[in-house]
Amino acid sequence: KDLSRLGRNYLEVGDYLEQILLFMGVRFIAINDGYDSNDYIGTTGGIETAFKSLLYDMYSRDLSEKMRSSLMVRRKRGDFIGPRAPFGYQFSNNKKVLAVDEVAAQYVRQIFGLACEGYGTGEIAKRLNKEKIPTPGRYKNREKQQYHIMDEEGYWDCGRVRKILQNKVYIGTVVNGKTRVTEVGDSHFRQVSDAERICVPNMHEAIITEQEFLLASKVIKNNGCQ
Repeated sequence: KDLSRLGRNYLEVGDYLEQILLFMGVRFIAINDGYDSNDYIGTTGGIETAFKSLLYDMYSRDLSEKMRSSLMVRRKRGDFIGPRAPFGYQFSNNKKVLAVDEVAAQYVRQIFGLACEGYGTGEIAKRLNKEKIPTPGRYKNREKQQYHIMDEEGYWDCGRVRKILQNKVYIGTVVNGKTRVTEVGDSHFRQVSDAERICVPNMHEAIITEQEFLLASKVIKNNGCQ
């Protein structure tokens, strides 16, 4: 269609047009921009093509900033932004508010109950596997066969149990902003500290009490992966 479909970083677009595509013997045509690499062997096509690539780069960065601002408003409002509802929940008709999935919620209550009794994450995982309780991935895939689940993902381990026990979503809190791009226009993400995350309480029905959450957190902190 145009040069922006090849890339939004004007430096990388220049490298592809001048070197990479030429080396690979690939002919590149941008219909709307009137560009045909056969007419510009080894060059980007002059200042006009370079200027268009620069404009596409600037437009992409401006759009990223606007999207980031829009997401920040939704996060502070307490909307759930994730593509999949957490284990124990499902999307309500609103799509922005989580509703309890009673079947999976029973498994979540069982995990927190065992932690509150003093069981470590390793012991809890063994018990869940013995009772053939489906992992979050298996449970979701059982309803919609659209996710490829590896064999090892069908078993509970310390990490999966800990992830459940540390998730504040189960006390009715929406936690947004767990990751952040390193810079505008980049595809690399970094983990955000707990203090920087946006937590909005009382946004949906809780599965466990706050006391249970705090007790479970204390137990797994002391026991580790036992």
